[in-house]
Amino acid sequence: MRPTCSVRLTMSEPRQKLITTAPGSNPEAFGLTEWSILSATSLIWGSSFLWISIALRSLELTAIGFVRVLLGAGALALIPRARSPIARADWPRVAIVGIAGSAGPALLFALAQQTVDSSVAGMVNSATPLVTMLVAIMITRSLPGRIQVVGLAIGFGGILAMALPNLSGADASPAGLGFLLLAIIGYGITGNILVPLQQRYGALPVIMRALAIGALFSAPLGAV
Repeated sequence: MRPTCSVRLTMSEPRQKLITTAPGSNPEAFGLTEWSILSATSLIWGSSFLWISIALRSLELTAIGFVRVLLGAGALALIPRARSPIARADWPRVAIVGIAGSAGPALLFALAQQTVDSSVAGMVNSATPLVTMLVAIMITRSLPGRIQVVGLAIGFGGILAMALPNLSGADASPAGLGFLLLAIIGYGITGNILVPLQQRYGALPVIMRALAIGALFSAPLGAV
């Protein structure tokens, strides 16, 4: 009787998509601490557009974008936790965050604010959380619930209600608004990529490396 030959099949693990996201790991309602952190972050982030306008009086826009990410990377590098290792397989995602979420927007906002008022830039930027949710819907291919859809509609309506009256008599060129839109799309994409990365490694190691990559990416223009 002929012996049976056993055939060994080599099965490779399915490759994970480069652009992925994950559910949040803290779904509870905001408490006082969370609202305080959100408020402080909003003040810092919102006021940055005023500082960009002031910096543009004396500095080239490419220098502003480069120095912003360079200072951020340098500050985080001083924190020991930020130097924790990250798996090599996740470095491409960190690079996307560094370019599309750090260096790109830093340059685009400075470029836009040559022809767009800082107040308009801040109002357009307030659409970032909504764009982030829209990107999440496209990545996961799942629609949110009715309450979330109503929230999205109210959010976009609120942004239009704030921004449109301020466009009258303000500097807001179509090209500048286009640069702002590209920046918040980059934020929307990277806001989703960051979720699984930060769940695995924590925020500091991911952001520090992303800023370092962003600084390297913008260094040639910044040096000029």
